[in-house]
Amino acid sequence: MSPRVLILGGTGEAAVLARAVAASGWASPILSLAGLTEAEPVQGVIMRSGGFGGPQGLAAYLRATGVAAVFDATHPFAARITENAVKACAAAGVPRFRLQRASWNPEPDDRWHAVDTLAQGLEWLRPQARRVFATLGRRALPELGAATAFTFVVRGIARPEHVPENVVWISARPPFPVEAEVALFRRHEIQALFVQASGGEVTYAKIAAARELRLPVAMLTRPQPPEGAAGSVPEALAWLAAVLGRRTCV
Repeated sequence: MSPRVLILGGTGEAAVLARAVAASGWASPILSLAGLTEAEPVQGVIMRSGGFGGPQGLAAYLRATGVAAVFDATHPFAARITENAVKACAAAGVPRFRLQRASWNPEPDDRWHAVDTLAQGLEWLRPQARRVFATLGRRALPELGAATAFTFVVRGIARPEHVPENVVWISARPPFPVEAEVALFRRHEIQALFVQASGGEVTYAKIAAARELRLPVAMLTRPQPPEGAAGSVPEALAWLAAVLGRRTCV
């Protein structure tokens, strides 16, 4: 049997990596989703949904399944899952690689303001905007709902059970072209954005649209990644080849 590789997913990059591992023939990839994200089946990839029960549960799963390597390809702001992966891999003696998105870099016409917390971002936005497009994850909804001075437009794949009264929810799946983002912001009379500094290309269109419309952007800073191997999909494949003792052609 091919060695098993666990990919902790929930991002588009995770699916890309899973397809690449399957195509390589080096290992059997298992793509694990937390359950909050809907994903279509990936050919040649075992799909798994649900949590593991913390780092102890994940370590037990790695041992029981005979996983040879773990890729943490979760969202850059999924800090708890990343921390659990670090602890579980250390306990089970399984090598780990963090799939790291490229950061966004401001351009001359961008109006960004970096903040470390939601409260800081709301404080900065208060004097200059009332209608805000927010991409902060569904766990931020209670705090946004408490900020009744604002109306937030929030977009996600699946509508949560409870949406605050001051939140306009839009159900949609990326990618979103820049032209569509510009039209969306104009239609909802958006005055500012409050976003996570997620990086990558898939959701960058909203940043380009904000630049075009000269909208201010409160940018929630990305958590520091853990120490260890990290990089792009090609770098992840090269790392896996080394872990499995495979030769690659450049």
